Amino acid sequence: LRAALEALQQGHQLEELEEEEVVDAPDLIAGDKAKVGVLSPSQRTNMGASAFAAQEKLKGMNRYYALSLEWIRASALDHFESLFKDVKDDKGNYIIHKTLAKAKETLISDLTAVYDDLRPCFPPYYEIFDTYCSIYHSSFNQIMFDFAEGPGSSDVSAEETLMIVKWINTFYRKQMLRLGVNEDYLIPDLTLTLTPLLNNYATVARSQISELAMRIVAQDTEDSSKQLKVSLYCTTGPLNLFQMLNLRLDGARSTSSPLLLYKTAEQCLAVCLEYVEAFKEILKPVPPSPENAKKLSSSAASQSKEGSEGTGKNTEREPLELGYLMACVNNFSDCYSYTTDLMEKVVKGDEMPEGFNFPVEEVKAGFSGLIKESRYLIVLEITSVLDAEFAQLYSRDWIEKTTLVRTITDTINDYFTEDISDHIIANYYKKLAMETLEHVVKRYIRSMFARKISFNTDLADRL
Repeated sequence: LRAALEALQQGHQLEELEEEEVVDAPDLIAGDKAKVGVLSPSQRTNMGASAFAAQEKLKGMNRYYALSLEWIRASALDHFESLFKDVKDDKGNYIIHKTLAKAKETLISDLTAVYDDLRPCFPPYYEIFDTYCSIYHSSFNQIMFDFAEGPGSSDVSAEETLMIVKWINTFYRKQMLRLGVNEDYLIPDLTLTLTPLLNNYATVARSQISELAMRIVAQDTEDSSKQLKVSLYCTTGPLNLFQMLNLRLDGARSTSSPLLLYKTAEQCLAVCLEYVEAFKEILKPVPPSPENAKKLSSSAASQSKEGSEGTGKNTEREPLELGYLMACVNNFSDCYSYTTDLMEKVVKGDEMPEGFNFPVEEVKAGFSGLIKESRYLIVLEITSVLDAEFAQLYSRDWIEKTTLVRTITDTINDYFTEDISDHIIANYYKKLAMETLEHVVKRYIRSMFARKISFNTDLADRL
């Protein structure tokens, strides 16, 4: 720095200024350029000779300030580049872990030396410490740009991305503020410079967790008899899915970067929607096998196709096991709760950050829909064994004998007391019971319209 200033002084033969003659310099440096503007002849005449001389001297001082800052910046940049010349590979790209380690090693000591040793040598209006901080920040910003968009950016791994973002937010920014650096000198935000790298990280993360989620779905459904034999039936799929998503979010949170956290949350919710869509296909009713179709009488077959009112679905299917369907109800109820817990790590309350798409309600609605679809399939499972009895509704045997009605009521009662009551969440047990009764009533009504019957006292008594 001393050599630079000596060269500057020799080149421009700047006269020394007494301290009392530069009292206006802070205003000058702050941007009050009008004080050193070009004066017209009339202005020069109107102002005194001493005042004009002082103005000319301030103009010379402004040139001196600008040129000296130019030398200071050049010197600081040379020093910065010398510090990091040994952390590049053969292609000239910064080696990430070495660069960050070198920055941790030198940043604090360098800027502390500037504050303690160099700052007292300059007038306050030079703001020499902030100037050095600004130069260092700009240099680090260029390094971040090289990480994000340089020739080697495509080789940056997910782990290295987290390492860089964590360094910015848990070390660099905190240490600069601790040193007393004005936040105005920390612009642009280094994390924003990394945006292309973060976008790539989010894309890769989405692909990885999507693949794992589909594996979880496959493992969860390849043998539907493997539901856990506990009081409430469930499978390990939802737990595995949300453990994976939480690990991703925890990795993003560890960097203390809201930007990375929000991008990761977007991808997690997108995978949840894929998970929902995958189970919609799994729970979709399938056509019956030819053997099963032959077993149905024409009347029973007509009724079994009606399904839930207004859905238009073909409910003749080879059903999933009842235990697995109950596990699905419990699973998707857990998924709804897990989604709420997941988002509590991202945002507090209902305030959503602008510029991000968090389809939380869509995900929750998806899981609610899967719960309802699972209950609907349980209803079909229960009532399908009574197809033969439903086929005889309003027949002479149904009117004259109590056996058919007793078979229907006893079968439904057995399902709910022996097979369902201890293995499904209580709230959904009640809803399932109401939905089953509603389905039975609809079978009675539809069968009534499907037959040519005459209402009489016996029919009314049986109903």
